[in-house]
Amino acid sequence: RLLPQSILLLPGVGAQGATPADVARAFTSGPASALVTASRSVIYAYRGSRSDWRIAAGAEAARLRSEVWAVSGW
Repeated sequence: RLLPQSILLLPGVGAQGATPADVARAFTSGPASALVTASRSVIYAYRGSRSDWRIAAGAEAARLRSEVWAVSGW
């Protein structure tokens, strides 16, 4: 309500321990909302996978995107 035209940067999702559900309240129905960042959990996804690093990173990014979209209302 205080910053209706601002996009909020939401770091901490993924390797830092936050989940998309933890940041769900930051999303609004207006023209601006939030940008969730998750770098380490994506680039190091290959460590918990038998897949090629590119496949593992893509799968982790897609998983996080689905979770973020689910809590954001997209």
